[in-house]
Amino acid sequence: MTYAKGCTITREGGDWFADAATLADPDEDTRDIAAAVELARGCDAVVVVLGGNKGTNREGWHETHLGDRDSIALIGHQEELVHALLDTGILDALYPGQEDGTAIAAVLCGDHAPSGKLAITYPRSTGHIPAAYNHKPTARRG
Repeated sequence: MTYAKGCTITREGGDWFADAATLADPDEDTRDIAAAVELARGCDAVVVVLGGNKGTNREGWHETHLGDRDSIALIGHQEELVHALLDTGILDALYPGQEDGTAIAAVLCGDHAPSGKLAITYPRSTGHIPAAYNHKPTARRG
């Protein structure tokens, strides 16, 4: 197993309340994405982990304190990373739950075939939220 960082979401500090969340350096991300693509070319499969971190998943109470967002787009250069790696074989596992490691390992080792079942609703855009999946649409009248 080999590893490449790919890109960085934020340069974080240690204090959730006080530290400003600063987005990663674009030049550093460009170099890290190129290194990840180069490494992926020699691999049978690539696992890409995307999302947020403690600098982006918190209450946004100040302009430097990232958190509450008005978009569901990936932060930073993550989308660029995933597009660069897309042709190398990616398993998509959005919020797979507490057994995610076991399930992903079973798929990657060939013990189980992915079946495309979705545990949640994928919103197409920010305007599609809230995307409720646990009740009938008629329950949301008014």
